[in-house]
Amino acid sequence: MTPQICRQYMTTMRVPMQIRSANLTDRTALGELQRETISESADYYVSTPAEYERDWNGSPNRLEQILAGDNSIWLIADIEGYLVGSLDFMGGTYERTRHVGTFGLTVRRENRNQGIGGALVETLLIWARDHPVIEKLTCSVFSNNLKAMSLYTRFGFQTEGRRHREYRMQHGRYLDAIILSKWIK
Repeated sequence: MTPQICRQYMTTMRVPMQIRSANLTDRTALGELQRETISESADYYVSTPAEYERDWNGSPNRLEQILAGDNSIWLIADIEGYLVGSLDFMGGTYERTRHVGTFGLTVRRENRNQGIGGALVETLLIWARDHPVIEKLTCSVFSNNLKAMSLYTRFGFQTEGRRHREYRMQHGRYLDAIILSKWIK
């Protein structure tokens, strides 16, 4: 089990915000956040809203898997008890991949461009640097998600590769997956 994290930040709007480890009591709020952002920003998520519902309600669900891992963490951004963003990091499950993990980040539409994503990434980096096993962080970004790529490169992530036509969107349109990574040790 990963040690709990709790860090205080200010949004760019000068509103106090807490970044903390998620726990099982956050399941409902996390589900609502994920549901909301997937339905409004479908071009940035691999799963459709229906696929998300199936996976979230499965057993064990992703939150339970991450909380059970000793090299994984789910961070949430909280403003006055209201969940505004989250970052889930899943470390490798095999001995040869335990040092690497992949993450996904989401922020509510009305809370974007306020430094919340940056605070989540910064907290992940601090946690990972202190973690005895984690050495490398990775993520996969849709090629049309320029804001996400800009955020991650600002924190030192580099493009590691591109999977061409990885995502088949509606109306026969395809998007590439941009693989970003950062070695921290």
